[in-house]
Amino acid sequence: MSDQFVHLHTHTHYSLLDGAIKIPNLVKAAREFGMPAIGITDHGNMFGALEFFQACKKEGIKPIIGYEAYVAPNSRFDKNRENARAFHLTLLAKNYTGYKNLMKLASEAYLNGFYYKPRIDRELLAQHSEGIIAFSGCLASEICRNILAKDIKKARKVTGWYQDLFGDDFYVELQKNKIKEQYVANDELLKISKDFKLPLVYTNDIHYLRAEDAKPHDVLLCIQTGNLVKKADRFRFGSQEFYMKSPQQMRKEAEEFPGAADNTLLIAEKVDLDIPLGEIHLPKFDTPGNIPNEEYLRQLCEEGLRKRYGEIKGEVKERFEREFDVICKMGFASYFLIVWDFINYARQKEIPVGPGRGSAAGSIIAYALMITDLDPLKYRLIFERFLNEGRNEMPDIDIDFETERRGEVIEYVSNKYGKKQVAQIITFGTMAARAVIRDVGRAMDIPLPVVDKVAKKVPPVPKMTIAKALKEEEDFRKVYKEDRTITELVDIAKNLEGLNRQPGLHAAGVIIADADLTEYCPLYKSSDGTIATQYSMKYLENLGLLKMDFLGLSTLTLIDKALKIIQTNTGTEIDISKIPLDNKETYELLMRGDTGGVFQLESDGMRNLVKRLRPDRFEDIIALVALYRPGPLQSGMVDTYIRCKHGEEHPVYKHPILEQILSETFGMILYQEQAMEIAKEMALFSLSEADKLRKAMGKKIKELMDSYREKFIEGAAQQDISEELAVEVYSQIEYFSGYGFNKSHSAAYALVTYQTAYLKALYPKEFMCALMTCENQNTEKIVRYMSECGSMNIEVLPPDINQSRSYFCVEEGDKIRFGLSAIKGVGDKAVESMMETRDGIGSFKSLVDLCENVDTRVANKQTLEALVKSGSFDCFNRSRSQMFAGIPEILKLGANIQKQKNSNQMDLFGDFAAEEVDEVADADDLYPEVDAWTEIEKLKFEKQTLGFYFSGHPLQKWSDYITMMCGKTIDYLYKEKNVGASLLGGMISAKREITIKSGRNQGRKMAQVHLEDLTASCSMICFPDTYQKYSEYLQEDQAVFVRGKMNEQKDDPEIIIDQVIPIEQGLESLVTRITLKIKDKTEDDVRKLFEVCSKYRGDCKTFIHVEGKDFTTDLEVAEKYFLRPSAELFQEIEKVVGKGAIMVM
Repeated sequence: MSDQFVHLHTHTHYSLLDGAIKIPNLVKAAREFGMPAIGITDHGNMFGALEFFQACKKEGIKPIIGYEAYVAPNSRFDKNRENARAFHLTLLAKNYTGYKNLMKLASEAYLNGFYYKPRIDRELLAQHSEGIIAFSGCLASEICRNILAKDIKKARKVTGWYQDLFGDDFYVELQKNKIKEQYVANDELLKISKDFKLPLVYTNDIHYLRAEDAKPHDVLLCIQTGNLVKKADRFRFGSQEFYMKSPQQMRKEAEEFPGAADNTLLIAEKVDLDIPLGEIHLPKFDTPGNIPNEEYLRQLCEEGLRKRYGEIKGEVKERFEREFDVICKMGFASYFLIVWDFINYARQKEIPVGPGRGSAAGSIIAYALMITDLDPLKYRLIFERFLNEGRNEMPDIDIDFETERRGEVIEYVSNKYGKKQVAQIITFGTMAARAVIRDVGRAMDIPLPVVDKVAKKVPPVPKMTIAKALKEEEDFRKVYKEDRTITELVDIAKNLEGLNRQPGLHAAGVIIADADLTEYCPLYKSSDGTIATQYSMKYLENLGLLKMDFLGLSTLTLIDKALKIIQTNTGTEIDISKIPLDNKETYELLMRGDTGGVFQLESDGMRNLVKRLRPDRFEDIIALVALYRPGPLQSGMVDTYIRCKHGEEHPVYKHPILEQILSETFGMILYQEQAMEIAKEMALFSLSEADKLRKAMGKKIKELMDSYREKFIEGAAQQDISEELAVEVYSQIEYFSGYGFNKSHSAAYALVTYQTAYLKALYPKEFMCALMTCENQNTEKIVRYMSECGSMNIEVLPPDINQSRSYFCVEEGDKIRFGLSAIKGVGDKAVESMMETRDGIGSFKSLVDLCENVDTRVANKQTLEALVKSGSFDCFNRSRSQMFAGIPEILKLGANIQKQKNSNQMDLFGDFAAEEVDEVADADDLYPEVDAWTEIEKLKFEKQTLGFYFSGHPLQKWSDYITMMCGKTIDYLYKEKNVGASLLGGMISAKREITIKSGRNQGRKMAQVHLEDLTASCSMICFPDTYQKYSEYLQEDQAVFVRGKMNEQKDDPEIIIDQVIPIEQGLESLVTRITLKIKDKTEDDVRKLFEVCSKYRGDCKTFIHVEGKDFTTDLEVAEKYFLRPSAELFQEIEKVVGKGAIMVM
């Protein structure tokens, strides 16, 4: 035969942490070797089969799909140590039947056969052997293992079984890999081949692409097994021969095996597999009375349109008929019914559903079916942006559900269409640049600090690679070149970078098929039991399977909780889908920038934009979402929009058609739909053609853009529009295409934004209560929202075991009670147990009463300590320190009493004894005599359990002096950005020390700290020279004055530190003049004041401000009476003359 050869035993990186070849590289190498075909046989899975199939087809190479199965020694259902070691078996699909059987095998191996590995067994293999070519396998096969165990009789028996099953499609697999056991096996395999008259096939069990990849592959095995490269007795391959050899090499090696190389070509010729792609496999939707899907869809739509619009006429009728015609022609009636059905189920079960997302909001049929909740006619949303006959793809409707109940909808779909027809979608985590450096460094036993230092030289930005970092980062390049160990580390990491590391699950994607999914793709089962496809989403789309995104949107949870709290608290039941979109209070709230908790508008940058834009109509909110992106912000579009909105600039329209389309955005093409409308109205494009134009511009496809330019000019000419204007408008569309946003998505999400703003504006305390409940595990947000409550005059009450619920709750007046579940160290089960008990007995009278009645297995020592520290037991009127110290004994007592109650026994004293137990339970001697916690200790424990200081603040004693000295508080920085140089007083709440990695300050330290006062907190940066001077003062919980200037490069306030002074020293070092105000004071007051001042002599200029009936004057005192400023001085002066009597400079 020819000198060609086909590799049929090949592992890609879908043999996770074992194969080291990416599929495009494998196929490219096969093409370069002139191979007519190439096989894929990954370990235990078909993860890469479809990617491989398409890649081969693209390169004109025949794809041979297979997989190396793990065969259980006995039954796949036997899951014990004796059956842990499975045998390897090489299987290839000869045709489509064989491919489907491979999918069945690979699926069952995960679904029911998994034990350490996904395993099949002989029984299963016998059921699904048709259309499959089988090889005897590598050294880990059942035949080879028996040969090496010198059980030749059994090896031959196994051979006979496989020959009986596969007949002419069973081959004896031979390899030459310089492993001594292989030669022993080969000798016997040749005898078996001769005696059983079985054909030979020669393979190389490829795991990496080139010979020089053997070392990186060995490191990959160490990453897989958690071993060190230097370890002698670790798992490793027995040679360095498992690479993709040339046809010439393979034929030379196979010379002693008659026909073994030629048979690779014969097997390739045998294979005739075509996987049908591009077909649509929508599940059947059962309609009432089995009427056609199209007829039932029309019924539902007409019913919905009447609810939405009243009569179905005019523009509504025309739009509906147009959409309906396209949907039915494209065969998607069942698609819309399926989506309608599970959304209808969610609504019936009161599971909140979002108003829509993405381009689906442009469909009047989606609006009629309640799939979306925004009128596409009113807001000029275009159906063809979502679906048109020019698209050869399924519609894509992504649905948002309330986070906590999203799973119920997926479960409904799974039950309705059958668990075998519904699955989630697999994803693959890859070895990214920084991570692979750390993985390789660990395997090479390089010290962690060294590896970490190298990894951090790779910038943490999207799409960054090691090669790119070496090219762009001088410091990385320098380390790479100067240290041989680092050179080797980076080279190996670069070789392994991008390989698949582990499987995962798509966050929202669900596949629904019209038949058992294993008819179309193999299935995988994750460690938590979730069933998913073995093919990732990119490749599933080509199979024509219905993919739905069931997304969880936490804002829907917030809205749902807020509505329930409003109904409970006020009796008002609100239908959030029917609120007016022109509420005055809502827009006033937005104009103030009061957007904490408002969907999409929380960031400081967005808040600033909202205040500048001052939205007063719903269209402005739609625009906000589209404007707040890098393109519009950097291009000046935002500033132009704002100036035009406020009448400071007037938009220019070159044609009435442009004014009609662009007036809502002041002459700018902000939305993709506007570009489509211009093409339709000015150049007579169909909307389907306009959508193609949009896509061509978005992808910068020059040939298409040039052809559409000509079509645009020709169409415009038919409407008497000059070529000059047509070219100008087309260029404008082309320019804005880089910034254009999907208006349908922006509008749908703007509705959620408005809904949250509406609830906050009209029901502030209920909204804030719901917001803090939703964020109860996010301390940073709780602190921020509590501060916001303060500015809204809403009091947040401390946690109280007899008043709090698990969640935050509204109390009478403008008050919110802190929720127990937000306390660190208090689990949900403990809170649930305590609430259930309290609801049964009324309230807890004491700590002992609580321990007597609550399940102390969940409300344990750690839980009770956290509740004491947080102040939740203050209602028991004992000191926190005593209750804390008494917990161990009281827990024991409570447990004993519960045990006595549960045993239903009565001791010698009968009922009287039970009463005595209660009296003893409240006795003082159960609470040890310990010192009360200091104020600082008490506050520290509050911060530990609540995340912030509740009953006070360590800065409280300094607050007057900070105000006196600084004039500005931190919250002022958020309100006014241009504050220049500032002096701020506060406490260091967090600090991160940074070692500079490059530049003139390489090796020096700087710090990022957070300073908080009683109003807010802000970030501060301390550069090396300043940090060297003041590092001892920049410690957590240290109260300091900081002098610095605003970092103008940041959106959020950040101060660049120039000077740091401990607060105790600050008064003395910063104050240059003291003025004492004397007004209406007696001679005795003046004498006492003089006595106080005489104790604090210093060198600070001192003045006395005297106010009489008819005069005011400042008198400078003699130098010998100058004062030394200090907290003690000011406190004593205020005792004599009252607060406000001191002014300092």
